Amino acid sequence: MAPHRFFCRLASALAVLVLASSLASAQSFDDGLTALRSEDAPRAEQIWLALADQGDGQAQYALGTLYEQGYPGVPQDVAKAIIWYRKSADQGVASAENNLALIYATGRGVERDPTSALRLWLSAANKGHVQAQYNAGLAFFRGSGVERDIGRASQLFQQAAAGGLADSQYALAQMYRLGIGVPRNARTSLFWYEQAAAQGHGSSEREAEELRQAGIVLDDDAEKTMVAESRTTAEPPAPKAAPTAAPSTAPQTAEAKPAPAPAAALPTATPPKEEPQAPRQQAARTTASEAPAAQAAPVGSYGLWIGSTRDRNAAQSLWGTLHGRGFPALADKAYRIEPAGEGGDTLRVYATTWPDRAAAVSACLSMKEADPAIFCAPVALN
Repeated sequence: MAPHRFFCRLASALAVLVLASSLASAQSFDDGLTALRSEDAPRAEQIWLALADQGDGQAQYALGTLYEQGYPGVPQDVAKAIIWYRKSADQGVASAENNLALIYATGRGVERDPTSALRLWLSAANKGHVQAQYNAGLAFFRGSGVERDIGRASQLFQQAAAGGLADSQYALAQMYRLGIGVPRNARTSLFWYEQAAAQGHGSSEREAEELRQAGIVLDDDAEKTMVAESRTTAEPPAPKAAPTAAPSTAPQTAEAKPAPAPAAALPTATPPKEEPQAPRQQAARTTASEAPAAQAAPVGSYGLWIGSTRDRNAAQSLWGTLHGRGFPALADKAYRIEPAGEGGDTLRVYATTWPDRAAAVSACLSMKEADPAIFCAPVALN
């Protein structure tokens, strides 16, 4: 081949490569989201990999969630997720810090490290990430990776609640209602229940109604004062390291949906609502035949609302799944299924029974210590 033809073909090939590279680099993070929403995960992966290799922290975070969750055409790979979360967290991306912290807190694919989890949550919390503020609050509430500090927990819940996170608004309402780490104050409790209820938080709607029926009311001045106070919460001091001790046998997860609510049903800390979302772990299901027989609850007792379905068999299976996981709080308990309201087709499933609200709250809290994804809410049974 003549030399000049060789060089012409080489130049043409290089031009094609440069054009391809230019087109790839023209793809944006949002293009990856569009591909994912169009159910083309491999295309999203391709776009984000190109950006992530160039040091794009948001694309690195997106790859982390993509691999942690797993999508058609992109197999779940927690090891890869951790690699990309770390790269993104090293660049200070708060959402990556939040999700990586959850992995450390639960020990999913790595050795469990609640201290590192809290450090990452606090870093994200300082950047204003409300889910991380809530998760860090849960860690302080449980003493996971740090010396237990209810006061610090309430400060972090306050920050996340002021930022609009319904789960944290509910947690704060529970603390004020029961006087946990803060002075007992039914009006402040009602205020935060109503803030969460306005976002569709079911447990808050029910609790707010209970307080209103008890005669608790708010006025405009009270609401303005509470909003102002919530926005001027002082930044808490740096945490003390947890004292060295034998590891607890109970899992100390914290999610993101981390963990117990201070008093009744605190939905666990969930991953941020950004796309793509981090995964939730699914509990293993058992058959309805494995569920203990339902028993009537004594009048005046308390139960735990553990979920809702539209089918009685599904309701029994829900109970069988939860009871079969061996939570000590449910060891000697039964269940009952009731319509959610007159004329409705939704069934609520309750674990029964506890002698008073405090005992039901304690049971719910212990379950959420073991699994942040558990939903439970104390309710008075007729």
